[in-house]
Amino acid sequence: MRSFHTPTFIITSLFFLTGSILYGQIGFLKGSITTAGKPVDYATVALPLHRLATKTDSAGNFLLGKIPAGSHRIVVSAMG
Repeated sequence: MRSFHTPTFIITSLFFLTGSILYGQIGFLKGSITTAGKPVDYATVALPLHRLATKTDSAGNFLLGKIPAGSHRIVVSAMG
């Protein structure tokens, strides 16, 4: 497994925090993973401290939900 921590690996994402009285402050992370301008399919996008993870689709897009408000470390990894 290879982790991407280089400048050539681009995470294009939008982080939306939505708060409500009923659900507290949670949000989601939505974006796409690319390297050298090409999508990274089936990569894992994770927030390890919160034990949250998802996989990108064949176009490199992902959606990770139920993220608590605050600062987070995002880890992206893929085989190859």
